[in-house]
Amino acid sequence: MKFSCCILSFMILIFGSCSKTNHDLVNSGTESAINEAFFNDIADQFYSAQAKIEGGSSITFQGKCATISISPLDSTTWPKTITIDFGTTGCSDLRGNIHKGQLICVLNKPWKQMGSKVEITPNNYSVNDFEISGKKIISNLGRNNLGQRMDSVQVRQAVITYPDGSTATWESDRVRTMIAGEQTSFPLYSDDVYLINGIGSGINKKGQVYSVYTSKDLQIALNCRWIQTGSMVLKNNSSDSISIDYGNTGCDANATLDFRGKIYQITLK
Repeated sequence: MKFSCCILSFMILIFGSCSKTNHDLVNSGTESAINEAFFNDIADQFYSAQAKIEGGSSITFQGKCATISISPLDSTTWPKTITIDFGTTGCSDLRGNIHKGQLICVLNKPWKQMGSKVEITPNNYSVNDFEISGKKIISNLGRNNLGQRMDSVQVRQAVITYPDGSTATWESDRVRTMIAGEQTSFPLYSDDVYLINGIGSGINKKGQVYSVYTSKDLQIALNCRWIQTGSMVLKNNSSDSISIDYGNTGCDANATLDFRGKIYQITLK
């Protein structure tokens, strides 16, 4: 349900080289992590709210923070609009994040059906005083030849306004394949495991253009805070790049970083 290519991120905090290129790539990597994390959280808010359509009553992420409305409120009429309203003064969800504004989620058919698609649009929305606009689109692609569910996950025209007034942009296209945990009913999903691949691009707060792509599928387990396996590459508009490899040792904070052919052992934060 949620994944965090965001750990690409904080990846380079102990990276020793102090060149300008290095710093530019670090800035872009950190910002892509922040952007991805915000839009992952937006998806989680939808997953939590849409459980009401399926007859659930537990609002996993919002706690008592948000008012959730569904229109039309029946089990047969589609599309449906789910409005997640956090109000204007700010309220803390179960993760301790302060939300304001609304998420408008338009769902075309029951979520478990192949071809279902939700478009999630922030409306005067912020998290921890970061203002977020744009759109998240998640589409059910059906199943692969192993019977595993696949989703297309897109972010379009995202603008993140930082508390200091600076802005960054972000777009991404990913495919997420669920390889374990599907049989566990919502909201008990701590055994969920996904493979993620795809691309992203943005302009950071300093106006620097960058892109990121998976060079080997990332494995994400929801009971682990780190990416378990896989690798990613971050490039700037001068075609300089940093690659990070998360190894194959399971749930740990160890990874390796390759910058201009030099390998660094790093510990993820």
